[in-house]
Amino acid sequence: AHRRLVNAAGDTRRAEIDETTAALWDELHAVNLRAPFLFTQAVARIMRRQGRGGAIVNVASVQANGGLTSCMAYAASKGGLLTLTRNNAAALGRDGIRVNALNMGWCSTANEHALQLSLGQGEDWLKQADRASTLGRICRPEDVASAILFLLSGAHTT
Repeated sequence: AHRRLVNAAGDTRRAEIDETTAALWDELHAVNLRAPFLFTQAVARIMRRQGRGGAIVNVASVQANGGLTSCMAYAASKGGLLTLTRNNAAALGRDGIRVNALNMGWCSTANEHALQLSLGQGEDWLKQADRASTLGRICRPEDVASAILFLLSGAHTT
């Protein structure tokens, strides 16, 4: 029974506006926006056919609101994902299918570590980022997992 979907794949490659090629733009949108659309469409059809509702969580980003100029194409794709989420929530809610987005911020992952090193940051970049964060640390994968599990659980609905 298909009752849960998490669209968590993300391509976070960076480029300033002058270096963003049409190919990079298309690749980021294919992973960050087109794939969640296609997965949601396919799973929603199954959920509707089963008639038991379900839950879909899209992993978005605070970059969708603008931010780093080197994340322009990424931000645009995640902005589209937030619009897709709102639209799908309205369309699928009457079938008992909840659609939410987790609008996460900067997260410490293996990919982020490699990126920070490639940008010239030292091995201690995470300690520095944690110290600069309002909450005393940036996001960790377990924070994301907990939030996704909460959204999938339905505990937040009335």
